[in-house]
Amino acid sequence: MKTCAICPQPTLTYYCTHHKKQRSRSRSKRRRLRKRCSVCNGPVTTGVKYCDEHRLAIDRERRRTRKRVARDKLRASNPLEYSLKQRARKLRVGWQDLLSLLEAQQYRCAYTGELLTVGTMHLDHVVPRSRGGNNSVSNLQWITARINRMKSDLDHGEFLRLCEEIVERWQSKQSQLRIA
Repeated sequence: MKTCAICPQPTLTYYCTHHKKQRSRSRSKRRRLRKRCSVCNGPVTTGVKYCDEHRLAIDRERRRTRKRVARDKLRASNPLEYSLKQRARKLRVGWQDLLSLLEAQQYRCAYTGELLTVGTMHLDHVVPRSRGGNNSVSNLQWITARINRMKSDLDHGEFLRLCEEIVERWQSKQSQLRIA
């Protein structure tokens, strides 16, 4: 006959009946503690580290991170496509439509003919939205940022008349300076 490993009680196994029950209770308690969320200590399903609420939040954050990484990759590899997709999402038009419009303009400003780059190109409404214009591709044109700031909320005809007036005034000033 053996004695219990904890007390001097005689036993056939390693522990006496009393200590055997005590050890099994503490073991099951440890198991139960493992079935808790590592964030809030709430109950979790077997084999999962987080409760449903935190698991969903963590999955959402992982999806956002994957999207952010993909977006940053696109921005680095193809800045034009990235820029077109951003503008298309804002205007709710297809980015391929914006690309075809840019190609139709041969990557040049509709007013000045300057070569457009990703940093200088702005998408302009021929009829401004403030005057009832819409976001359809037929009402859009690519122009430089400088011209877009000058055009403001003028429509195409008004802006061209303003440019003509500026040129006429400039030419008259030049001729007056030559005479004097």
